[in-house]
Amino acid sequence: MAFLQNISGSAELYADTTTLTERTLLLLYVLVVTVLGMVGNVIVIVGSFAFRGHHNDKLSMVLFRNLAMADFLCVVLQVIPTLVVHVRQGWVWGEKMCLFIGAVRYYPAMAQMAMVFLMPLY
Repeated sequence: MAFLQNISGSAELYADTTTLTERTLLLLYVLVVTVLGMVGNVIVIVGSFAFRGHHNDKLSMVLFRNLAMADFLCVVLQVIPTLVVHVRQGWVWGEKMCLFIGAVRYYPAMAQMAMVFLMPLY
C-alpha cells in the first residue's frame, strides 16, 4: 500500500514539491498535447477512411491507421491521467484504476514503436 500512496500522493505533497509556475506550465503543456493528439489522430483515422476511394496503397493506409490508433490510446492512457493528476493535484480514481493504468499504459507506446520500426521494412 505504501507504493500506491507514493504514486497517488496527496495535495500537500504535490504542493510542496512543485511551484505554481511549474504546475501552470506543465498543465498548459499537457493540455496542448492532449488536444493536438486527440484532434490530429481523429483527423488521420477519419481521413484514411474518407479517402479510401483514391488509389492509395492499402498497406500504407492500414499502417497509418494503426499508428494513429496507437497514438490515440497513448493520449487516452498516458496523457489524460497526467492532465487530471495535475489539475486535481493528486490521484483521484482509486487503487484499482491506478493498478490498471500502471499495467496497460505502455502497451500502446510499444505498438506505436513497432509500427514506426516496421515502416522502413515496407
